Amino acid sequence: MSALIDTIIASLPQSNNTASSGWTYFNAPCCYQTGHRPDTKKSGKVIQDSNGIKYYCSNCGYEASWQTGCSLSRNIKIIMKWLNISEDHINKIEFDILKQAGKITTKKFKDQFPTFETKALLEGAIKVSDITDVCKYSLAVLEFMEQRKLTLDDTDYYWSPHPAHRDKLIIPYFYENRIVGYITRFVQWSEKEQLDKSKYLRDVEPGYVFNLDAQDDTKEFVIVCEGEIDALHVGGCAIGGGRFIFKQQVMQLARLNKPIIYVPDRDREGRKMILKAMELGWQVSMPNWSKKCRDIGDAVVVTDRLETFSSIIESAEQCPTKINLKAKTWFHQKLQ
Repeated sequence: MSALIDTIIASLPQSNNTASSGWTYFNAPCCYQTGHRPDTKKSGKVIQDSNGIKYYCSNCGYEASWQTGCSLSRNIKIIMKWLNISEDHINKIEFDILKQAGKITTKKFKDQFPTFETKALLEGAIKVSDITDVCKYSLAVLEFMEQRKLTLDDTDYYWSPHPAHRDKLIIPYFYENRIVGYITRFVQWSEKEQLDKSKYLRDVEPGYVFNLDAQDDTKEFVIVCEGEIDALHVGGCAIGGGRFIFKQQVMQLARLNKPIIYVPDRDREGRKMILKAMELGWQVSMPNWSKKCRDIGDAVVVTDRLETFSSIIESAEQCPTKINLKAKTWFHQKLQ
């Protein structure tokens, strides 16, 4: 018997029964998750043999299967999560299966997990809290922070008087309490300048997850978004860019072994990222914010941090049907 099959069988609801046909019946966890009424008629069933395991629900039609020697499918990983199997445990099982199949080695796995080299900040960078001589450039940074409701308690914000950098707010990237990169934000950037320069400039190795160090044992879940400032507002993590997520980022977030709530930006990239979040089994939150709010930062400016945080938690969904319905309102179009 494989570890995968053993884990699934051990995680089935206690009130299950096995028929002479070999099928084990129980109340299916997938019905509620897919937008149906909670199952009370033992519509879920699994059957196992030496070649693998199959799951099927006669109520909502959800099905998943795995055969020896094959990788874990999206459906089998999702049903494992619905059976309350931790993400960390699923990742370990998947790694062992790939290793046994010769598709991955321990060395390759270690190589994939990032460590990040320590890196210096921009020339002349000092903490915003240490600014003593206020000039028009440092004043612009302070005014920007006030407008965006950023506080010195969030993180160590930096600024540099160097002519090449004095119009930017500098946010360091920490990893294991070391600075491994940074992001700069032009504080007087406008849409008209978009063709000439980017609003944000990042300098960090690929696969970095912003604010990962802050996800300690006091947090029951992790809010993941695109932008670093958004993450600071709600004490979450940022994966940057919004167009895709690196495998190393998924690995680092999975290692936290906490439920993940993804909050997309209200744009094309955010819509695409929802599909990836659903594939990873993350919850997705699209709060009932004003149409002017394109992201968490906008919502905080319109209301405040506490109200924004609460709305994210209250709006979190894992049911694919409910996520798709919400997306129609949020983006004014379907996800696909």
